[in-house]
Amino acid sequence: MRDRVSWVNHEDAGYPLRREGLVGVRHVESRVHVRARSQPTPKHTHTRHAAIANAPEDATTSWSYIRVATAIRRVERRTLRRRVRLPLYRRCVCGTVATVTRLVWIAVLLVPMLADAGPSKKDVANALRHFDQDGAQPPVRFGIDSRGVHADAATWQDTTKDFFELVDVREPTIATSTDGTAAWAGMRVHRAWQCAGLTGTVADCEEPKINPPVITLLLLEKVGKTWNPVTVHSAIAIPDKALAKAVAGGTTLPPIPSRIDEGAREAVELFKASLADPKQFAASISKRKDAILIGSAPNQKTVGGAKVAATLARWKLALTIRDGIAAGTTASKTVAWVAANVDARPAGKPTASPTPYRVLCIYEQTKAKAWQLVAVEFSFPASPPATE
Repeated sequence: MRDRVSWVNHEDAGYPLRREGLVGVRHVESRVHVRARSQPTPKHTHTRHAAIANAPEDATTSWSYIRVATAIRRVERRTLRRRVRLPLYRRCVCGTVATVTRLVWIAVLLVPMLADAGPSKKDVANALRHFDQDGAQPPVRFGIDSRGVHADAATWQDTTKDFFELVDVREPTIATSTDGTAAWAGMRVHRAWQCAGLTGTVADCEEPKINPPVITLLLLEKVGKTWNPVTVHSAIAIPDKALAKAVAGGTTLPPIPSRIDEGAREAVELFKASLADPKQFAASISKRKDAILIGSAPNQKTVGGAKVAATLARWKLALTIRDGIAAGTTASKTVAWVAANVDARPAGKPTASPTPYRVLCIYEQTKAKAWQLVAVEFSFPASPPATE
């Protein structure tokens, strides 16, 4: 009985394969057939046997049909691993080097992304406590706070009186404009005056009964590596029943003087055209997932373009402008803000008693040069003003 060493012809390649006890190995019909050494030849041969090339003429050997392709591959891989197995300390070193290499590549890929990232929560808090230095020429700013309206403010200190030495930004929704030059944030801000030298925190010094948190919509623009405030709307949340009682008691809104920057005129036209119709107002909302709607009542914040549009449509309020409109843009001219006092009535009931609100809208210009509403806040200044 002769022993032969042949090869396994896989479907995609063939290579020499020596195996003890296996000879005449051939691949036929997706099976690997192995001729054993000491098995008798069966009298009746299956038709498939005839398809095996170079079948031996020797009648003293026989063919056993076994599916061994997978087993052979496993043996080959196991043998290869045994040949290249490294000592433990070398494996640890190689693993560490590979991990460090991956981390370096991740850092290289993330650095450009982080460079264009919007403001962080800390950046927003710093902007609220921004202080204009002497001699600086900041842009003309506008602010609405719990004390009233601050138009044409020369410094940030004159724009808002709601933010003290200590601020704590909570539940912020921070969005960045498409071109990365501006950002806006909707949040609840807890504030306090320093009570422990330079070491006090908001948690240590806050007096919520005297100075409750304010719901805030803030517009910022990027100057170098710093995010500076442009426009802000802050107010103490007021329940609907308390608002109705204040309106019935004769509480009025301080008028907003008209001042519209040239670059914001298209956004103002969209603002005026969409106010009277709840459906048009909802249709002007951007589809961005970080679009923001803040209402005058507690816990009345909605995030997401579709949700904001649905909420505005559900309110079914027709709005009319009470007095003036103030509007401006960021330095890039791609983000505009529009502020006004409005009267809200149920749609289709023009003779109903109005509910007055202050509103700040932030619009972003798309690549198609169209303006879309990305953030809006309504408020009513019925709560007592903040004090020191």
